[in-house]
Amino acid sequence: MTYRISYTSGRLRDPMHYAKGFVPLLAKNNDQLEQAITRHVWSPCVWAGGVRLKKNFIGSDLCVLDVDNGWRLNDCIDYLRRIGTWSMVGITKSHTPAHHRMRIIMRWAKTIEDVTQYEYNLSRFIETTAADVACRDGARFYYPCRGIVYQQNGIDVPVLTQKRAPSPPPGLPKNYDAVPPWMADELSSGVPEGRRNRSAFRFALHLKQRGVDEGHAREILAPIVSPGFTPGELGKTIWSAYRYERGG
Repeated sequence: MTYRISYTSGRLRDPMHYAKGFVPLLAKNNDQLEQAITRHVWSPCVWAGGVRLKKNFIGSDLCVLDVDNGWRLNDCIDYLRRIGTWSMVGITKSHTPAHHRMRIIMRWAKTIEDVTQYEYNLSRFIETTAADVACRDGARFYYPCRGIVYQQNGIDVPVLTQKRAPSPPPGLPKNYDAVPPWMADELSSGVPEGRRNRSAFRFALHLKQRGVDEGHAREILAPIVSPGFTPGELGKTIWSAYRYERGG
């Protein structure tokens, strides 16, 4: 598997100096990716001419989240194990035992070539984690990680196509307005077999954060039920998500 990113070398200066001069890099394996993001100023985005502007966005292979809002390292690892994605976790230079600051790196199932679609897909994870909302910016860059402290194999993150007015799946309750567009898209498109448990957990975490009670969450996520994922399994997953404590 290859990963296309952008990087720039030289002294670490004020962020305004990193407006251009980014070079695309094709990392051919995890080791090359790790070296790039621990030694260089880098970005999961590639820009035309190396000029860091949203209008110059060419594509992205990676989903990157900057986590610094109550989560600890173990919270990140636990979350990634539960959703089962291919992932890395890097700690930043400002990470301390008292103040955990990390970056979660996951892999898109296909290259995203539209900046609006890129930001839309990132919002799915920003809204269900402790990630900085600035992560979704199509011109975002990152300073080098101090090191990669966790890696796991797993599924790639499916890429959704943004819909202007997603239609709710049939049979959903009146409190469907608590469902954000990205979740509506996934429910309308149908969650693939093998991902239903992980998706249900992620959805339930978000609904809990929005103040939706556990009973309504069961109604909203009912379309996920299938012969391979029973109502009982859905209920157990939602129960687990509603009792999952972040920052514990």
